[in-house]
Amino acid sequence: MLPMALKFTPQAADFTKSTRIFMRKKNASLGWIGIAFYLPLSLLHARLVFYDNSSALLYLLAFIVLAFPLFFIFRIWFSSVNVDQSLIKPIEWTLSENGLFVKTEITTLNLDWEMIHNVFESTDYYLLVLKNKTTFLFLPKRVFTDSDSEEAFRETLSAKYGDIQSTAANFGSKASLFLLVLLYVINIGMFFYSNFQAAF
Repeated sequence: MLPMALKFTPQAADFTKSTRIFMRKKNASLGWIGIAFYLPLSLLHARLVFYDNSSALLYLLAFIVLAFPLFFIFRIWFSSVNVDQSLIKPIEWTLSENGLFVKTEITTLNLDWEMIHNVFESTDYYLLVLKNKTTFLFLPKRVFTDSDSEEAFRETLSAKYGDIQSTAANFGSKASLFLLVLLYVINIGMFFYSNFQAAF
């Protein structure tokens, strides 16, 4: 099974997609933290709209509740990355008993298995998160030419890190996004309602 060599050439889209997947996983709780702040602001906004429409605070609060969620939505779901074209070069991973060796045309990286914190997967990628939990390596699943080679890769990592986590099961970030968007739509409705009331 080991050593195992895997070769691929990343595409620009791989960097963006894998970064978004990583950010959603890493910041799964950020959406709920956002809702914990956003819900009280929304309730105060509703009170001013329906009971104190003349308050000067209303316009400041309306701006806050309309701008506030955008940070969380884009932070979790629409993270982007500027890709240096020098990175679009062939990469070779070599898995051995001692760790992971990554080689490109411009650099090499030698990681002991202890330097990797955990592994998770999406539909198209495997992501290896390093110990600092802010850095990751991605491996496109298209690198595997058959199911046996992918299974051997999975067994190697599972033996060291336990079951590979799936990002597809990350319901929390999806639910928090849905609630955040729902509250956002309600606040937009209240904003237009308050302006309609003021006009008449």
